[in-house]
Amino acid sequence: MQTENTPSATLNPRQIRGQETRERLLQEAEKGFAARGFYGTSLRDIGRQLGMPNASLLHHFASKGAIYGAVLERIGESLEAAYVQASEAGLPPDGRVLALADAIIEWAERQPRYAQIVMRELLDNVGRAEHVDRWAFGDVLHRMAELVEEASVGKYSRPDAMLFLFHMIGSISYFQAGLPTLAGVTSRSEAELAAAYHLEIRDYLGRALGAD
Repeated sequence: MQTENTPSATLNPRQIRGQETRERLLQEAEKGFAARGFYGTSLRDIGRQLGMPNASLLHHFASKGAIYGAVLERIGESLEAAYVQASEAGLPPDGRVLALADAIIEWAERQPRYAQIVMRELLDNVGRAEHVDRWAFGDVLHRMAELVEEASVGKYSRPDAMLFLFHMIGSISYFQAGLPTLAGVTSRSEAELAAAYHLEIRDYLGRALGAD
């Protein structure tokens, strides 16, 4: 049986076109969800940008919620890659946490829409809190928290691992989303501000991990 993960070389032209359409749909959905959130983006909005009627969108996904779920899954996979990069860096525990911060900064710079969607999701998810046990980012956040806990072993001051992560990811996402505005307000280049922020967040996180 062929699946969405089947190599394109084994797919027929119709299946390849279907995968390409699905990818375009998700990319357009990401733009909308980043700019307007889940509730502010409709199927009609997505279809209009693609020149597709709702019926065509629903051929690929059963609902707007299914599209959003697929987008969150992609974001979760990208955060998982950041976690793997940090956890396999061959560094001591403190170093792995700082490597995780570096990886998430790189993630936010490479995929700024993802950072915006994460921020909007934290606001929009209030109405769906009863389903948070199935949250797309839940598993990877718990694995990231384990890195923080390992770095805190034996420390006099130990941060709450999950709150530490929310501070870190929230700060990085907020900075990336606001960078163009900050550059305009300060008359400094985005590159200069990004370099300064990178040093600032690393210093803050290092101190937040606590002293021996």
